[in-house]
Amino acid sequence: MVLALMWRSRVRYTLKAAALAAGTLLTTPYLFMYDMMVLAIPIAFLVRIGLKTGFRAYELPALGAAVALIGCYMFTGIPTGLGATLVVSALILRRAGSWWRHEPAPKLVAAGA
Repeated sequence: MVLALMWRSRVRYTLKAAALAAGTLLTTPYLFMYDMMVLAIPIAFLVRIGLKTGFRAYELPALGAAVALIGCYMFTGIPTGLGATLVVSALILRRAGSWWRHEPAPKLVAAGA
């Protein structure tokens, strides 16, 4: 539901794409190491946005925590993929701001109207 509302809002496309990639990982309760490759997409978008506009104080430590959780899975076998995905998803939602309160969804216009 949140992802659908985000796509209808005026949030930047890079955040929408990052949210879509992270949302696909949140649909399944089982995340394996090969599934974590999908998490590289929203992380790359967040790094791109951060390099362009500047990182917020909490973003780099949170991204480091997500990478640490993924690395923890490789060395211990403890399934920490959900935690890493939740961290990245929270960063995306935080970067998007309070889009659900400020702007209404754009209206669809019929072709040729």
